[in-house]
Amino acid sequence: MGEQEQAAGPVQVYNCPFRLPPQLDLSSGNVSENYKKWKRQVEVYMSASGGIDKSKEVQVAIILSCGGPHVVEIYDQFHREDESHKNDPAKLYEKLQAYLHVVKSDINSVWDTTSGEEDKPEDKPEPSNGRCETYFDKCE
Repeated sequence: MGEQEQAAGPVQVYNCPFRLPPQLDLSSGNVSENYKKWKRQVEVYMSASGGIDKSKEVQVAIILSCGGPHVVEIYDQFHREDESHKNDPAKLYEKLQAYLHVVKSDINSVWDTTSGEEDKPEDKPEPSNGRCETYFDKCE
């Protein structure tokens, strides 16, 4: 074969010397706070990398790439009144924040499903003696 063969693998389309923000963490901690911090890191990355000067379609692709596969799955499920919103970064952030608010509300409603008198975890008192004490049992 007279032609040089290119190495198989992903093709780098967007070369940027800046580190990507971490993926959006939806599985631990305060999801709303995780989202706010992640969004800020993505905005800084977009500005520093020049992504903000790219087309809206590329901006959405960068945001989704930063979010990770679970954010892409969420994005693919969004209902859009106008198909032009598909490539609008502001609409992506708006829809993602609304989605996370609904998820948070659903999680919080689990605590309110019985008589309404159940304490939410943040309403429970802290253990008093600082030893091996939990809300459900005590050990001496």
